[in-house]
Amino acid sequence: MGVRIRLDEFGFRYLGRDADALSRVDLDVAPGETVVLTGRSGCGKSTVIRAVNGLVPDFHAGTVEGRVLLDDRDVADLPSHERAALVGTVFQDPRSQFFTTTVDDEIAFACENLGLPSARIAERVERSAALVGVEALLGREVFALSSGQKQLVALASVLAADPAVLVLDEPAANLDALATAALTAALARLRAGGTTILVAEHRLAYLLPLADRVLRMDGGRIADAWTPRELLDLPEPVRVDLGLRDPAPAPGGSSVRRTRGTSAERPAESPAVASAGPSGDQPVRVEVRGLVVRVGGSSVLDGLDLDVRAAPGRVVGITGPIGSGKTTLARALCGLVRTRGEIRVDGRARSRRQRVAGGFFVMQDTDYQLFSDSAAHELELSRPGIDRAEVDRVLGTLGLGGLGDAHPLGLSGGQKQRLAIAAAAVNPARLVVLDEPTSGLDADGMRRVARILRDLAADGRLVLVTSHDEELLRECDAVRLALVPAAA
Repeated sequence: MGVRIRLDEFGFRYLGRDADALSRVDLDVAPGETVVLTGRSGCGKSTVIRAVNGLVPDFHAGTVEGRVLLDDRDVADLPSHERAALVGTVFQDPRSQFFTTTVDDEIAFACENLGLPSARIAERVERSAALVGVEALLGREVFALSSGQKQLVALASVLAADPAVLVLDEPAANLDALATAALTAALARLRAGGTTILVAEHRLAYLLPLADRVLRMDGGRIADAWTPRELLDLPEPVRVDLGLRDPAPAPGGSSVRRTRGTSAERPAESPAVASAGPSGDQPVRVEVRGLVVRVGGSSVLDGLDLDVRAAPGRVVGITGPIGSGKTTLARALCGLVRTRGEIRVDGRARSRRQRVAGGFFVMQDTDYQLFSDSAAHELELSRPGIDRAEVDRVLGTLGLGGLGDAHPLGLSGGQKQRLAIAAAAVNPARLVVLDEPTSGLDADGMRRVARILRDLAADGRLVLVTSHDEELLRECDAVRLALVPAAA
């Protein structure tokens, strides 16, 4: 059965910070209850998760006030092995909780640390893999998986330990609709079995069928509490003013063109054309013929053909199931992976080096592409000679006003994402490719990103966005190009 979670006048301030992350939070989650924490980035959601699993202050140092109780036992008094057996945690970035190199070993890892017999571990690996739908990934290398696949493996590894409490931080940030449905189904089964579930999340629609309560946090406090019905009944202007994502299920996208050829079984039959509208003067055009990309010994793209034309003001969204090759295609277009086949830009075949020079790629994990000692210098590196007034204007457009002198690695995850997009905005590249640019962003950040992507497209650039985020694609009024496995 589940365990009761209680925060009693709990406050926390991270070491070196001037303000409290949490301030006198009172929270009571009944055994078997499912509670969703939402709110703008920086409101304290993730800190609540870290308080429940004991990462604050054991891992994240700082000053604590009040208590966190699990069935009337203070988390601070629990030995780490008891805490690990009681509370399972799924983080937004699955790499932060991987300890092994293969899917099987990763799922088994927690059970091995709990000292379970080998036969029972094998049973739990199979059960949890089936629960989240990753049976086909057993035996594969974890670092050859897509971001969404890694997220599901991380969930399976936590569920294998059979925790009484499950806490999740943005678990759907990297998942497509099918994987999100698998996550929802897994959580529903756990809820029915009595597991206590606490989720910090911006994307609300998939959780409303499960949630008993939705709590909005603001400034380190719980500001509002709703039932799912009450949240759905909020007028849109109120929801937007509170910085909340749309809680209604997203409708399917329109203007979709599908292309095959992402696996070896069936190469491309014909090119897919994603036209963003009538051609303007000298529109950017990208053509791919027979594209082959191998990652970790496997063909991720095999014989892919597509044709993408840009028109001012329209963004092209690259969609498709996790593992279908969206990120690999994005990297290939910018020359970041070895390829076979032909990639043409504006009618001319481009070598890998030419694609690197002529495109700008915004990674999903922006830690890999922030190099300077300040946010302003990142933009100056992207466009040498840019004046500081323009730097401050672009930063302000993406909600980074006043952070020009801040060190990039001291920013939050969402701020880093927006900084990388700001660097893309000032760069002169006519091809801009972004990989899941809103994973983990709140509603305000998502709308800011959509606005600047539309502006870049209106400036005559070809803006390609790989995304599972239907809200972003609707906000951009994006034309869709769906990658599907060749066997589909």
